[in-house]
Amino acid sequence: MSTIRMTTTGTTPIGATPIGATRGAQGHAVVTDQIRPSVSSAPDAATGRPLPGQPVPPLQVSMVGGPCWRLCDQKPKHFTLVVAYRGAACGHCRDFLKAINDRLEAFQRRGVAVVAVSADSRAEAESFAEAAGLDRLAIGWGLKPERAQDWGIYMSAETGRPAAAGFICEFAMFLVRRDGTLQLSHVQSGPFLWPSVDEVLEAIDGMIARGPELTGDLTPETAGAAASRPGPRSIPGC
Repeated sequence: MSTIRMTTTGTTPIGATPIGATRGAQGHAVVTDQIRPSVSSAPDAATGRPLPGQPVPPLQVSMVGGPCWRLCDQKPKHFTLVVAYRGAACGHCRDFLKAINDRLEAFQRRGVAVVAVSADSRAEAESFAEAAGLDRLAIGWGLKPERAQDWGIYMSAETGRPAAAGFICEFAMFLVRRDGTLQLSHVQSGPFLWPSVDEVLEAIDGMIARGPELTGDLTPETAGAAASRPGPRSIPGC
């Protein structure tokens, strides 16, 4: 499946010093500048993000109520779903993760392991998990900005309700194959587009049914080569 990268008004990928923020209709800060590390360490130099079919960056985070979680240790039948969320102050994240928590068996039946990670501190993550009733979903905390950048996750400074880390990770989802390569990513730069759990499960069903098919895996160089190929073309998934 393709890599979906969503951009919203008022945000830019990874910025330097927060200039200011206003409060949106849902009580979220709308950030006008973002946190930008000076050197890119993203795995693909052409796109600045992991590409479908390529190995994803390493991921290791501390867990609420347990030892550290490592992506390399996960061996589900099909995929590991990594959800980056904005942190304890985000009501949309709470609702989305609660829906996953309550339907975790539906993911497990499909051979999908799920983890949610944020830049929150241990205290913030523990309080969030308890208040939201996340008693089954694996919740990771302490995601570092360098690792978030490696994954192509947008980062913001929310001045209205400062996070202990000094930044928050914007919402993103990554579906990682059993062999550690990327199947699908959904990355957005602000808190304005929220998929439902039903839509996520439907997408997973479609990818399992179609097998190893990939889209969104071209670079400028390979896109040019693909355009020159003779013969009819089809668009996977359409």
